[in-house]
Amino acid sequence: MKTAHRGLIAITAAALLATAGVPAVASDIAPASTSQCAAAAFCVWGATGYAGTFASTTSTSVSSTGISTAKSVWNRSARAAVVYSGAGGTGTAKCFAPGAMVASTTAGAASFRILSTATC
Repeated sequence: MKTAHRGLIAITAAALLATAGVPAVASDIAPASTSQCAAAAFCVWGATGYAGTFASTTSTSVSSTGISTAKSVWNRSARAAVVYSGAGGTGTAKCFAPGAMVASTTAGAASFRILSTATC
């Protein structure tokens, strides 16, 4: 019995040491879902079904997503929104109309922005 107890303590201690100094990130704790996407935002996820890494914008300025390929998107804005395969709005562009909610897609998405018009 003492041996089993010591083994459990050693495993617990090793697990604590392995994670020491690694801050928890909200996306690591909370499951991804459509509830992450605020009204008037354009949102992208790194996995289908609105899961995985998440990024959103409400800006007409190009910004980085931190996601190489969008696998789910939801455009909750009243204007069209674009994802770009390259950083800084470069590369191949894919446009999503206002209200577009796509649970499964494949679009290069290194950067994104909301357009100033409702049409792509």
